Amino acid sequence: MLLFISSYLAIFYTIIIFMKRERHISDIYLSVCLFWMIIFMLATALRLQNICICLTLLLYVFLYFYIAGITRSSAFKIKHTLHFIPFCVSFAIYIFDAEYFEAHHALFVCLRACLCTLYIYWMRKLILSYTRFLNTHYAISDRADLSWLNSLVFCLACCYYTGVIDYFIRPVAVAKMQSEIVDFTYFLFVNIVGLKGIRRNSIFVTPILSEHPDPVESQEKFNIPEAGDTDEDISKGNSYLNYGLKKKDALALAERLKEYMDKEKPYINADLDLRDLAALLNVYPHYVTQVLNTLFNQNFYEFVNTYRVNEAKKHLEKSRRVNKISILSIAYDCGFNSKSSFNRIFKRKTGMTPSEFRNHHKEENED
Repeated sequence: MLLFISSYLAIFYTIIIFMKRERHISDIYLSVCLFWMIIFMLATALRLQNICICLTLLLYVFLYFYIAGITRSSAFKIKHTLHFIPFCVSFAIYIFDAEYFEAHHALFVCLRACLCTLYIYWMRKLILSYTRFLNTHYAISDRADLSWLNSLVFCLACCYYTGVIDYFIRPVAVAKMQSEIVDFTYFLFVNIVGLKGIRRNSIFVTPILSEHPDPVESQEKFNIPEAGDTDEDISKGNSYLNYGLKKKDALALAERLKEYMDKEKPYINADLDLRDLAALLNVYPHYVTQVLNTLFNQNFYEFVNTYRVNEAKKHLEKSRRVNKISILSIAYDCGFNSKSSFNRIFKRKTGMTPSEFRNHHKEENED
């Protein structure tokens, strides 16, 4: 029964997502993924195990395309058709030689297990890679929150591996419970995909490009090594080589960066990103990234939000009049774009929520 309910919900979500006014390539992938999920769940409900083996292969392919679409904004290319080969081969064997397929059923289940595990790995790799990209170039925590994608992959993995365990072990005592768990996991998967697909636009953002100051000016300012430069600072293995920045210039840029952050406070701009900060300093973004990684031991996300938290602490540590100012106002004044992200980042940095920090400071003043 739950599978049929999930199928009806998937049909509803598919129609709504496909009819979105501003459709992104990821919405197309998601609509196809949900449509294929409908067929798969109906086949599962009707106990068509052989067809389910074939359908699973495409289900993971479409989910992979969806995640790639919202993290890379990549259009479909001819080379992507290679992903359909396992499905086409297995489905052709099932259609033209059903007896062979049935006789080697366990082999096809194992091959499907290998392919699905591979796609789970690829999807996790996409998510982790894009999370690192966001943390390197942006300081907005909500943009970097891809936990829902991890939940998506986890739900589908639970569905599949529970089914594999059921196929090979088949514990009679818990067979019904396993079936109910799988059905409920499908229900969760459909709702996570559907609701997020309706509410979210693509999280893809344009990569930070080298659209920067005049290279000649930057060379004069930082003594960027030219081709053939044999300075010992750019010898093989130097961590600054990939960015063309000498160590002494990196130290100078670090000092400029720290001074600028302390005096000008660009971090109070909630939309500040790596390109903006580099433009304010009149340098290349990858110079800033190199300095942050090697001299501050932080990525851009951690660096900017550390300043924001320190600024918030100053507001919270002021006189009792600060109690008249809401936590949300302090969050916005310090560059955070929501109270939830402010609370989360502040607690991670200080071990206390903003409210706890303010109350603790108030008690110390009273003592």
